[in-house]
Amino acid sequence: MRQAVILVGGRGTRLGEAARDTPKPLMPIVGDVRFLDYLIENIARHGMTDILLVAGHLGELVEARYHGARMRGATVSVVREPAPAGTAGALRHVADRLDEVFLMSNGDSMFDINYLALASDFAADDVARLALRRVPDGARYGRVSTDGDRITGFHEKDAAWTRDALINGGVYVLRKSVLDLIDRTPLSIETDVFPALCRRGAMSGVEFDGYFLDIGLPETLGEARAALPAQMRRPAVLFDRDGTLNRDDGYTYRTEDLEFLPGAIEAVRACNDAGALAIVITNQSGIARGRYVAADMERFHAHMQARLGEHGAHIDAFYHCPFHEHGVVPAYARADHPDRKPNAGLLRRALMEWPIDATRTIMVGDHARDVDAARSVGVHGAEVKPGELLGVVTRALNDVKGPTMSDTHVIALRDRATRARAWLFNHALPLWWDKGFDRASGCFHERLGLDGEPVALPRRVRVQARQTFVYAMAGKLGWSGPWREAVEAGARMLVDHCIRPDGGTAHLLDQIGRPTDTRRDLYDAAFVIFALAHASTALDRPALAEKATELVDWVKAHWAHPAGGFLEGDLVTVPPRRQNPHMHMLEALLALHEATGARRHLDDALAVVALFETKFVSAEWGALLEYFDDAWTPAPGREGFVTEPGHQFEWAWLIDRVHRATGHDARETGRRIQVHGEVYGVDPKTGFVADEVWAEGDVKTPTGRFWPSTERVKANIAWFERTGDPAAAMAAAQAFDVIMEYCDTPVKGLWRDRRLPNRSFVEEPAPASSFYHAMLAMAELIRVGG
Repeated sequence: MRQAVILVGGRGTRLGEAARDTPKPLMPIVGDVRFLDYLIENIARHGMTDILLVAGHLGELVEARYHGARMRGATVSVVREPAPAGTAGALRHVADRLDEVFLMSNGDSMFDINYLALASDFAADDVARLALRRVPDGARYGRVSTDGDRITGFHEKDAAWTRDALINGGVYVLRKSVLDLIDRTPLSIETDVFPALCRRGAMSGVEFDGYFLDIGLPETLGEARAALPAQMRRPAVLFDRDGTLNRDDGYTYRTEDLEFLPGAIEAVRACNDAGALAIVITNQSGIARGRYVAADMERFHAHMQARLGEHGAHIDAFYHCPFHEHGVVPAYARADHPDRKPNAGLLRRALMEWPIDATRTIMVGDHARDVDAARSVGVHGAEVKPGELLGVVTRALNDVKGPTMSDTHVIALRDRATRARAWLFNHALPLWWDKGFDRASGCFHERLGLDGEPVALPRRVRVQARQTFVYAMAGKLGWSGPWREAVEAGARMLVDHCIRPDGGTAHLLDQIGRPTDTRRDLYDAAFVIFALAHASTALDRPALAEKATELVDWVKAHWAHPAGGFLEGDLVTVPPRRQNPHMHMLEALLALHEATGARRHLDDALAVVALFETKFVSAEWGALLEYFDDAWTPAPGREGFVTEPGHQFEWAWLIDRVHRATGHDARETGRRIQVHGEVYGVDPKTGFVADEVWAEGDVKTPTGRFWPSTERVKANIAWFERTGDPAAAMAAAQAFDVIMEYCDTPVKGLWRDRRLPNRSFVEEPAPASSFYHAMLAMAELIRVGG
């Protein structure tokens, strides 16, 4: 069974005003997560690859959000009903697309069951198999009567009924031949089709006790918002593969060699039935050693899934490490790769990519390295011998307690938001205006020493722009200091001295604010546009946004590149081309749209996003690459594999903002690079962010600048705001704490810029350029946590 049909047609009249402009299944639950998102993901993880949404009321909203979407390997399609057709009639609109056997579910209820178990034992003569649930108060519902697994009758609500009862759970496995009974519309599958099938003896049912919730009433919608996010954060069993699930004869990869060990299939099925995720974490050094290739392994995994499916079981995800220090395939010859157990890279990826409650999770394997990997991420580990797996898994599942409702993460964010505001308002903003602005020249200083005194250096144009933005944001946050004076001074310097009369921007100013290096640079131009846009909004001065627009027009006219994006100006030699200045052009264009409302700036922003989606991110490694040739192919040699975790976090946050501004959804790609940055670029114990990481996952440069931790705050705030994920909130709090380590200086309001691998800091003046990063991170903390 590979196909599911979800009915998304109800009007939600009992929800009243809440459903006036929103289809009932699209009710927001937490952040941007809709009820239907949970349902689709739950179905997709069972191996459904084709999900059809039949949409009725406000179907255009369903279509806009879901048509063509990819979720957990499934492709979602939306078919809109021209007129209400009923729960059975809806199938006529997808009749030409139906498989011979398919799953069907109501879109406004969640019955958290093992869908493959429902499909197992589906008799050849049956047309329908229903998921049934026992409720204690049978008088509240229509009842289903059974004889064994045969459904013998359907009964209307009966106020005199005093016992428990089986009810229809709203989830069915159907044969396409059910269409023979749908001879008119509207027609109800519950009251018209199922009774007819029952009279023919052509339907069966299976009782499940999974979590059930219908959001048709205001009180049940409220229950969903209160409980569903925690309910869907599941326990998990992380399985080693060879020697744990299947016999290990050494480099097992041929499908004909698959032999499940005793109890393995039953252990996976037990996870599925309990609502726990079943995930495989496996070292596959045979790929590095040249014994087989990744495609062979994937065929083996597909065969495992097919065999498991015969028993109503499935694996939710496979994670593998192809690296080994003795590899003969150069791409995979790596010593002590972070993914290779006992290292925990694969476990960390699984914990970030799936809604897993780590406190209710266990790793099982046949080797001590499996236990060691589990312990390093705070997960219980168990080493099993042949024949022990089912017992260990069963006991672990029996010991699993229900989801916990905790606001610890909310409290953590609130605390960091309070501290961020105090650091900004009481220390950083006053210091950098008092000491960091040169009133004689009208320029911001490039650096302040750790004693709080300015350092005499040429002033970069980008620093003038960044500091202008900082004080514009200070005004937005409600700082009572002279933010307006700072923004006016910065904007004046940008317009009068930083923009060249013949177009573009200068690069450096001297001690009295005169241009001394007039070479143009895309990075500089992006920040001038960005700052003028924010200054225009802060000061209510549209002329500044007009200046920024003129600069955008100049960049497009003179630097548009035939392969997409822009030339980079006079400061750097290309190739390699860089993604980084394009990221800042995207940020500037979004700011300019906010200042002007002009759609053209969003169109230009989306052109940069297209490069991000098609060129900047490695499909193989899920990493944002830094350097490219002239045609946006990754730079030759190892240079084409360099990534920076800080930039991955920065892009993830920007892509979330793009979605808010345009509706264009590249957030899954943004999430993928964020996970890469977290797993391979962040020390989970200390929160320390490495400067550079190879795309394959090894750390390249183990030092740590100040700014990447600020971008980590922003990326995790965006993910938390979107999903309500408590782990993201705690990651943002950890990143803030790391920032405060950098900011633990003799004069408050400064920061140390560079940290060495031994966790000591380089003692040097604080760069003003980093204040832009800190301001954005703290503004996000204050906005969401404050």
